[in-house]
Amino acid sequence: GPHGFSEVFYDEISTRYYPQESLMSHILGYVNYEGVGSAGIELKYNKSLRGVPGYRSTQVDGEGREILALRSLDIAPVEGDSIYLTLDQNIQYFTEAALDRAMATNRALGAWAIVQDVKTGEILAMASRPTFNPNQYNQYSDVERRNSTIGYVYEPGSIFKVASIAAILNERLFRPADVIDCENGAWFYSGRVLRDYHAYDRLTVADVLKKSSNIGTAKMALELGEDRLYRYLRGFGFGERTGIELPAEEAGILHGVPSWSSLSLTRVCIGYEVGVTALQMVNMISVFGNHGYRLKPHLIKRIVGSDGMVKYEAQPEVLSRPIRGDTARLMCKLLTRVTEPGGTGRRARFDGYT
Repeated sequence: GPHGFSEVFYDEISTRYYPQESLMSHILGYVNYEGVGSAGIELKYNKSLRGVPGYRSTQVDGEGREILALRSLDIAPVEGDSIYLTLDQNIQYFTEAALDRAMATNRALGAWAIVQDVKTGEILAMASRPTFNPNQYNQYSDVERRNSTIGYVYEPGSIFKVASIAAILNERLFRPADVIDCENGAWFYSGRVLRDYHAYDRLTVADVLKKSSNIGTAKMALELGEDRLYRYLRGFGFGERTGIELPAEEAGILHGVPSWSSLSLTRVCIGYEVGVTALQMVNMISVFGNHGYRLKPHLIKRIVGSDGMVKYEAQPEVLSRPIRGDTARLMCKLLTRVTEPGGTGRRARFDGYT
């Protein structure tokens, strides 16, 4: 042409648009510019969501028109499936808002939260900070795109005692009213001292949990023994992936008993020397609300083909039953006391609910 351009070409590409922007971004993931799912559900179910492009083999005449009689192959494209998630948009929104407030209040570098339906294993909300907008996915770092609820392994510390005490009660080694000498806050064992955050003289088993005593828990764990503690922790799902329908889930760390030191039993039981994901922790706590059954956490409710046929419908799936129903009920009762005056979880208490 007159302006030095010979021709202008347009490449048609369709892009995926995420109207909710960063809401649920770590679960959904994103589709890259080549149209390939690259994180989250988009990656895990890329094949299902993409469908199958059509294909046509034919011949044309000198003018470039198709000779229909010579069309040898004609395969219609198949539209991708629709995937329905278990997430509740309202709960997800409030969860993300709460995380943003927590990040601001504590000037934190990260925060994450999961809401799970105890009876089904369904994930109603799952959120991670920092976050990203999948519409501009390439402007963010790996850390911002990481789903920390399943991709970050940390040492849980005190909250892990819940699993250990459940194991001890399930083995009927102690009753809630039994009293334990908590050594006024410093206990020597195997050449090392173990301390409590607050010094206690004598506590009932129920109060060891309520006040989160390291010493009380460790002394009971000695009665349980290494093999039994390890077996229960595996039963609660530690040291392995939950199998949730997302890529990049970490398995955490739970060393086998042969590699434990003489101190390990008294440290593992209070959440040291182990690594967990947030999803493993919430799934462990859910066991108490579900009669001792550990369910597989899931995010996908159903998958529906383009023809409207349901290809997959999620059902609750039992992975193990680490504790009996009566132990689960007892743990619910004991855990409620943690939110009462003198407990370590007072801020988790609010009116109208125990």
